[in-house]
Amino acid sequence: MTLTREDLDFIGAHEPDLPLCGGIGAEIWRPAGFEQSIRHLQIMEKLGYQNWGFTEQTQSWTFRSMWGLLPDSEYVPDYEAFYDTTCLIAAAGMQTTKIRFSFTTDCYRRPPSVMAQTLKTLDQITRGRVDVLVGTGENKQFLPHGLERTLPRIKRLEEYVRIVKGLLRTSEPVTIPGEFWPQQDALLGCPVYNSDAPPSVIVVGGGPATMRLVGRVADGLSSYLPGAYANIPEAMAEDLAIMREEAERVGRDPGSIPVGAGNTVVLCENDSEITRALDSPYIRGSVLNLTPTGEHWKKWGGEHPLGDKYALSMTHRSTNFSRPELQDAFAKITENDIQQMIYVGSPEDVAARMLPWAKVMGHPQVPLGYALDFGAAVFPEHRELAEDGLPRWHHLQLRFAAELNRLLAAS
Repeated sequence: MTLTREDLDFIGAHEPDLPLCGGIGAEIWRPAGFEQSIRHLQIMEKLGYQNWGFTEQTQSWTFRSMWGLLPDSEYVPDYEAFYDTTCLIAAAGMQTTKIRFSFTTDCYRRPPSVMAQTLKTLDQITRGRVDVLVGTGENKQFLPHGLERTLPRIKRLEEYVRIVKGLLRTSEPVTIPGEFWPQQDALLGCPVYNSDAPPSVIVVGGGPATMRLVGRVADGLSSYLPGAYANIPEAMAEDLAIMREEAERVGRDPGSIPVGAGNTVVLCENDSEITRALDSPYIRGSVLNLTPTGEHWKKWGGEHPLGDKYALSMTHRSTNFSRPELQDAFAKITENDIQQMIYVGSPEDVAARMLPWAKVMGHPQVPLGYALDFGAAVFPEHRELAEDGLPRWHHLQLRFAAELNRLLAAS
């Protein structure tokens, strides 16, 4: 699929908005309207990006009070103005043909029967191009809205995955025992688009209990790197060994369980941009939340400015902290702290740092979009067009993927 003159003209007219940053942006409302999000995704498809992942948010992982400090606030007035991602996937699915969509959500806000019906519907609309990533959620999506993340979370997540998968794989009445959502003669008559390839139900998370859950019932595992493992590939390898051992124990082929991640990076064109990225309030705000808890910072000798108990899933709210309070916290973050959670550098340098993770996850080669590049939020000039009429951020992605694939082939 090639870009038309109309596509290039659209990119030229809307380059300040395409994309917001990495895999984030199409799901956030902008004054240009919903149609721009659809056009954005059509162009990503034509550029060769194979997957687009949405996060089902009501509040983001950063802080609302600092948004006005960034150039993007001119084009995206409110970083918290999220569309419902399932509606966006439905609309985009009808106007694309190849790109595959996924959304990350939790096992609480939609009961498993509702989730299965949503997935069957999206699967029909997209003609088999949708998956779901599900975890135990974050309090920022619950407590502000009077919702609860009822204990026990991991046990609920496992039952949730088992029931959703069971409902996806039949259009006949089915009984699925359960402690939390027992299905009695449950009927979702709508079939999936391709009965041999229903939507994947992938689990998001880490730790031994989650790994055993994935080994038993999930269609895959997802995480975010390098922060989820404090920049220690060996720690992820230990988790994956637990997952694979459990899969073998229950008679599953461990090699049939794919492992993926959102790989958070800032791809830079020169040393000056590296300095700017390390000083960026967006990057400093993001790293406050890109490890499971503040205590993880101690693994590289850091000290979380908001304390050891600070956690994205438990204590974070995007509405917390005034701008002066955040700026005080940002000043305590070191360059080393940032580089442990977001790889900042040239595409070639970042690819070299990402190589151990790709090998741990078992990826023999990587596609475009393997890097979740925050650079487009830091450097507005990356959305300017190169001589071929394509954005500079896209050329950085091409360099990153090419170098990482070269390193994988040579290793």
